[in-house]
Amino acid sequence: MRLITEFLLVAMLCSLKSKAFPTLQSLRNQKNLPRAALFSSKVLSFSPQQRIQRSTKLVTRHPAAFQRNNPAFFRLTMSKQNGIQELSAAAKEEARAAYNEQMEKHVVPHRIDTYNGVIIDPAGLSEAPNEFKNNLEASLEEWIADSRKGVWLKIPLSRSVLVPVAAGLGFEFHHAERDYVMMTRWLPTDLPNTLPESATHQIGVGAFVMNDNNEILAVKEHSGPAAVFDIWKVPTGLIHRGEHLGEAAVREVAEETGVRAAFDRVLTFRHAHGFSFGVSDLFFVVKMHPETFELSAQESEIRDLRWMPIQEYIAQDHYKASPLHSMINEILIGSIEGKYQGIEGSALESAIRPGDSRAPKINMLYHCNL
Repeated sequence: MRLITEFLLVAMLCSLKSKAFPTLQSLRNQKNLPRAALFSSKVLSFSPQQRIQRSTKLVTRHPAAFQRNNPAFFRLTMSKQNGIQELSAAAKEEARAAYNEQMEKHVVPHRIDTYNGVIIDPAGLSEAPNEFKNNLEASLEEWIADSRKGVWLKIPLSRSVLVPVAAGLGFEFHHAERDYVMMTRWLPTDLPNTLPESATHQIGVGAFVMNDNNEILAVKEHSGPAAVFDIWKVPTGLIHRGEHLGEAAVREVAEETGVRAAFDRVLTFRHAHGFSFGVSDLFFVVKMHPETFELSAQESEIRDLRWMPIQEYIAQDHYKASPLHSMINEILIGSIEGKYQGIEGSALESAIRPGDSRAPKINMLYHCNL
């Protein structure tokens, strides 16, 4: 087995100036290789340190093959081995460039994140499963040798055929969206996996929109928990990707009721677990001021809506029987009477992660009035 591996490496290093590693057919065409080496279809990958050590040994053992196929690499290696100094700097650079170029061609495009992890560029993934497998294997060898940690592999839906290949190389599912699946692999064997879990929470918002007559904007829905009990409720909905709380509240109110309202402040929020498919839920209750008053129901979701006196709203039986909703309504009344302020939002820039797409420059900081 050692002999087979050695001769395969000879063939690989001799072809450093070629466009790709030698194929099985090209190995068969090399008459200087023993027949036993022809039964392997895979050229083994080694770390950079291993490559340097093995290339020196192989060149000294098989000088004729290297001198014939890659004289620049042969001269560089032999000059190191024999202490010869007359090899020109240009020749050394040529050999190094040829070697590095060949190795880089088989490492998938990627970037290193601030946690010493690897984020693979999905645009650089091969569409051919075999080529993808070979390139990913070579890349993993490089990253392990460089002591990288977590690897993030985003596979678009259009290349989903690569998913089982990645799974076969130790990658696991992290999360999925409509058009891609994210897979990860933790490389260190002596460290615990510290990659963050997939999103653990969904975020919702409910809008208390009050007019000058102490009336609240209330709706009845076609479906959902409130519809089962025929309850009047405030406009609610989940926050979209990239939305701030106030933006989501403005959108939901406009979509469900046709009313344009301005975000004022966060009154309170609820944290609970075990919602859709086991995720946890953060629900923010916000106070808003109407800028228009004409009502127009979203027919697909809303079956009725009205400006409702606040006392009539909080007197609904299901709210009075619910400690959670009773407390929320007390907070609302306290806000109307000026006894409760809630928390304001300030748009601030971050100097720590200003260029990170996951942390845009504008951050909403919610706080009590200073």
